[in-house]
Amino acid sequence: MGTPTSPPKTRGKYSGWKQGRKGRKRKTYPISKKSYSRAKKAKKEAA
Repeated sequence: MGTPTSPPKTRGKYSGWKQGRKGRKRKTYPISKKSYSRAKKAKKEAA
């Protein structure tokens, strides 16, 4: 006859990747920098 209690839970083992599985490196993309824009000169008004 069994006992009314539940079996003990496993401790110390994380539920992540299995042992020995290797992760992939993330995909790298080329760097795209914004082009430098010069400040616009203010036009002089004819008075």
